[in-house]
Amino acid sequence: MTRELRKIVFSEEQVQAAVVNHCLRTERSLPQANIETVEITDDPGRIVTFTYAQDNGAKTVEFDRDQVGAALILYCKNQEIPLPRAGMKVLKKEGESLAMMISLDLEKKRGGNNS
Repeated sequence: MTRELRKIVFSEEQVQAAVVNHCLRTERSLPQANIETVEITDDPGRIVTFTYAQDNGAKTVEFDRDQVGAALILYCKNQEIPLPRAGMKVLKKEGESLAMMISLDLEKKRGGNNS
């Protein structure tokens, strides 16, 4: 089986922009404060955490793998970054960035085996 692997690496700033935009589009409320830090982890239950500075202390908001994946797919669409629909997508922390790896089965893409 022939497979293609694509990797797109998003900076913390791009992840933040993607997640905030996705929250606005899905009407998920976020604190009315500045985001102080963006933490990226490999934990699928909280792959991204925003920390907000507030008068009464810091507040954190966590986002799971599915939420961040949807946000990054929308970000790619808005930024005209080509992203195959059919590919299996996996998010992985890479340093201070977040990588999306897309795996494509080229034989399925072409319609089967040509032997």
